[in-house]
Amino acid sequence: MSTAQGQGSDKAARTTLRHKLMNQGMTVDDIAAEFRSRWGFGTLASYRHACGLSQGEVAARYSAADESLPASDYTAISKLERWPMPGPGVKPPTIYNLVLLAQVYNVEPHRLLTATELDQLPARDRIVLTAMRAQTTEPVAALPPARQDVVRSIGDGDLLPPLEHDIRHLLRQLPGQDLGPLPPHLLESIDRVRRSTDDLLAAGTVNGSRMELIEDAVEQLRRDHIHHAPNKMLAALLTEFLGVVDLTKKNQTAHIRLRLAGAAAQLATLTADSLMKLGETHDSHRWYRTARLAGDDTHDVALRAQIRAQEAMLPYYYGDLPRTIRLAQEAQGIAGDLACAAACLAAAAEGRAWARLGDHDQAEQAMGRAQDIFSQIPDPDSTDAFTFPERRLLLYLSGALTYLGEPDRAEPIQDRALQLYSRQGAGFTLDPTLIQLDRAAGLATSDAIAACELTQETLEAVPAGHRTQIVLTRGTDVLSALPRNARALPAAADLREMLALTAAP
Repeated sequence: MSTAQGQGSDKAARTTLRHKLMNQGMTVDDIAAEFRSRWGFGTLASYRHACGLSQGEVAARYSAADESLPASDYTAISKLERWPMPGPGVKPPTIYNLVLLAQVYNVEPHRLLTATELDQLPARDRIVLTAMRAQTTEPVAALPPARQDVVRSIGDGDLLPPLEHDIRHLLRQLPGQDLGPLPPHLLESIDRVRRSTDDLLAAGTVNGSRMELIEDAVEQLRRDHIHHAPNKMLAALLTEFLGVVDLTKKNQTAHIRLRLAGAAAQLATLTADSLMKLGETHDSHRWYRTARLAGDDTHDVALRAQIRAQEAMLPYYYGDLPRTIRLAQEAQGIAGDLACAAACLAAAAEGRAWARLGDHDQAEQAMGRAQDIFSQIPDPDSTDAFTFPERRLLLYLSGALTYLGEPDRAEPIQDRALQLYSRQGAGFTLDPTLIQLDRAAGLATSDAIAACELTQETLEAVPAGHRTQIVLTRGTDVLSALPRNARALPAAADLREMLALTAAP
């Protein structure tokens, strides 16, 4: 393919994606973040592409925004977009530049820079931009009349108290039912916490002892995440988020800011995972972007890789296997030669996705890499959501071999994994359920009745709070794996009815 053809293909792909995301209700900020993730654009370029504009079109609108300006051409925009990379004529954007570009893109000026880029501006520009951010008014979704009096706009300079009141009020009313969508007003409030965190991460006094307490709390939430139902985890995670947001508003040392960003990145990742389990894919996706924003500010290679590897689960369970592979490969690229849990998880996730696509060679290669990386790292016998012990590696091997149609190879791996999980004790964890469902899927073509019965028994053993959309999807996968002539069997009908009843709101 020629360069021109490649560029045309990318432009068409961006146009298609932009329209798709706009139809999903995403903002320009959201679309720009997605474009940065997929195509590696700089921040200013990502906003231009998110608006579907050429550099020449931006230059014309930029000049029109201030009639005193001479006409600009695309080169002026090109130089701004190339910063902070060095080059002839490349300089940091001024506040004036950012204000005019913000008018063109219909966003707030502070959105056009990351926290790292903000730090590279002259001191006086940083002060002005930070003050502008503090004055920004975020839109608040319409709420039931009884709650209008407790929600105020962010622009009144008193961000935390109304948000804290709103979130804490809603957290006490998290749905009593274990399945079904979260109420829209709760999702909106959850997302406003995410947006405020994005804004405040860039503002930069916490001593070392207090920071250790915060990090201890995050570590405990990582352990709790393995066993607790996602609705309950959301309450704990968002409460901790409020504390991190409050501290990030204040002036901190550079070292403390990095550690707060690390805490925010981990909390955002766990929040995204909880929302994914509940089937709230759109909000989960957005929280993963917040996790990236915070994680990338830490310069922690293992954490940055971990966020991408965890995010790869979202498209895997909800039908976008190429994106799973792309995120898993991105995580491995960030990790580089570092043998760590994140790199191992990413390779295993890539292998399982290739297997599901039916690519035997790619699946075997990726799973081989996962096992090689695992042999170089300690096997932490822990229940930390960010570790990757042997039992979790075996879970991924089980899934890959099942999808490759090799149940005989999968069976001893599944036996070993279930044995290791049985030693955990203390509380329910979902992974053994997924392994049993892999085993049922492997039986589907050879013993349809046994496959359906094992699936039903497995699902019945799952506590109600954990019987989420991911579990139901895997149960449906077993039905899909049955031979066509077996789908009318009574056992299949019973399983289908159980899944339908469980999924009903």
